[in-house]
Amino acid sequence: MFIRYLARTDETSLGRAAAAYCDALVATGVPVRLVGLSLTQVQVDGRGRCASLWDRHRALLTSPMDDEYINVVCGNVEDWNRCHTTGVVNALLIADENFEFWSANNPQPALIDVVEKYDMTFATSSAMANVVERVTARRPIVVPVGTEHAAGAFFRLRLP
Repeated sequence: MFIRYLARTDETSLGRAAAAYCDALVATGVPVRLVGLSLTQVQVDGRGRCASLWDRHRALLTSPMDDEYINVVCGNVEDWNRCHTTGVVNALLIADENFEFWSANNPQPALIDVVEKYDMTFATSSAMANVVERVTARRPIVVPVGTEHAAGAFFRLRLP
C-alpha cells in the first residue's frame, strides 16, 4: 500500500500548507508518491542547489507505486472534484487558503457535495474543522501540521 498525494506544489501559501501536510504524510512511514498539481519548482542551479520548499520531497515525484493506494488531495478547490478517484479510498486535505477561497466563491451545497465524495477529510486547525463541520455536518480530522503529532492524525488512513 502507498499514498498517492496530489498536491499544489508551488511556493504559494496553499503550496506551503500542502508541503506541511506532505511532511506529516512522510512521517507516517507509509510510502508516498507525490503528484504535482502545479509546476513543481525543484530545478537546481549550477551548484546542484534548490531553494524550493518542495526540494526535500523531490524523490517522492518518482517513488515506486504498487496496486493498492489511498488517494490524498490538497489542491485548489477546482482540483477537489478533478482529483477524486473512483474505486479507492479518497482523503481531502483542507487548508485555510483553499477553504476561504471556496466559501467566498461557491454556494454551501456545492461544498457539501464535494466533501461527501471523500471518505475522510482533514483540516489544519480546530477552527477550520469547526467551520467545515458547520457547513457540511462532517467533522474533519485535525492535523496539527508542523508538530510531532501531525503524522498521528494520518494513521486513520487505511484501505478497506
